[in-house]
Amino acid sequence: MSESHSHLRLVKELIEWISTSLLGDDSGHIFADLPGAIAGNRPPSVNGFIPDVYVSPATSQRLVIGEAKTARDLERLHTRRQLRAFLSKCAESEYSVFILGVPWDLAPSAKSLLHELQVEAGAERVRVIVLDQLGIGRSTRDK
Repeated sequence: MSESHSHLRLVKELIEWISTSLLGDDSGHIFADLPGAIAGNRPPSVNGFIPDVYVSPATSQRLVIGEAKTARDLERLHTRRQLRAFLSKCAESEYSVFILGVPWDLAPSAKSLLHELQVEAGAERVRVIVLDQLGIGRSTRDK
């Protein structure tokens, strides 16, 4: 995996935020696609894509999918397909949460993109949060 330092930092921030804000400081149920992680601790494929962070509904009573995107990745077609696939999976579970970690200056663009993809994926009821590098999680519904 040849991930940029910025991407890895965003993934680690996602893990910390999910652990603290959604799991009550329990990071033991988080699967992350990080260098050095053993196969059993990596996220499963979700509609053909591997998310950066995954929490199984079997262990946390909710599905949580987290993805980190840097400035050069956010506008790519691959990213649109990937995010739409994750949102589609989240739409299958009543208590799912999708979290996108981005640099702080990309938060408005990320919110707009996610809103558009939620409609495309039929995932309007999925709780979607954009986590910027300031450590602030904002729902796409927070206007």
